[in-house]
Formats: sequence, C-alpha cells, structure tokens
Amino acid sequence: MSVSARKTGIIKKRTEAQVNRDEIDTFFPARHFSTPPQDRPRAIVIDIEGAESTNTFSHAGILSILKIMYPGQNISDKVSAIEFENANVIANANNKNERWIIEAKDFISRNKIFNEIEQHFPNRDKTDVRVRMYSAVRDEEYRRFLRFAGMQDKLKDYMLCGRMGHH
Repeated sequence: MSVSARKTGIIKKRTEAQVNRDEIDTFFPARHFSTPPQDRPRAIVIDIEGAESTNTFSHAGILSILKIMYPGQNISDKVSAIEFENANVIANANNKNERWIIEAKDFISRNKIFNEIEQHFPNRDKTDVRVRMYSAVRDEEYRRFLRFAGMQDKLKDYMLCGRMGHH
C-alpha cells in the first residue's frame, strides 16, 4: 500500500484494464487450441518454475517419487502415463513453466498422488511447484486462449455449456 493510501485510508482498486495487462504480461503468449481440450479426469499437472536448476523433475525423478509413495507396489498398477510437456515450445514462448502430467489408473490413485506428491519433492523445489488437476488447468488455459484471441462468443458458449467433455 502506498504512503498516500495509508494516510487517507483509501486503497485504489485495480481497473479491469490493469488486471488484463497483468494477465497478458504473465500468460502471453497463450497456448493455442483448435478444439476444446479433452477431459482427462484422472490426470494431475505439476508445474515447476525455474526447473532448469534441478534434475529432480525427469521421468526417472517422478517415477522414483511415485515408488516412494507406493512402496513395494507395481507403479504401472497405479499410473498409466508420466508425460513431460514443453510449454515453451507449445506456446512459442520463453516464460512458461516446466510441466509434468501424471495420469493415474483410477481416482483413488489420482487423489493420493494429488494430495501427497509435493511432500516428496526436495525442499529447494517446493516453493516453485504447483500441483493441480489437469481438467482445471486445461479449462483455465482454454478460457484464457479464447479471451486473448478475442473469441468472446465462443468463450460465453463454453462457459454456459459447462466445462470440458460437455460439448
């Protein structure tokens, strides 16, 4: 809060244009979609900021964390896919996070991974990691793409019809 705002007790509310500029600065260029994204309800997304400084996040690193979470169990019974997504290449950008997608075999496994995987990351990486549901991430990215591309009609239709999988 600025000194003048503290003195007067008035806090200026950010305008919609300021909020839009901040979103563009943070998220532009956005991922492009030719169709609404497919729903993957058993998948989670792990976004890592500045991950180039560590090698924890590799297929082998993710797999070793999953093995710790499921000691003595066959990981292929719990997880159907571990995917790396190079968001910078996809969005033709250089400001995107590293992204890993873990697709679980069932909802119980998905929930366990979603709720517990972050606990197994090395301490130095925990502040730079966000674990979220795939469907929520793709829904947010698709809505942002429609907004940035000026497709307000499609955005309204998408939001009125419900989320992914209901088109």
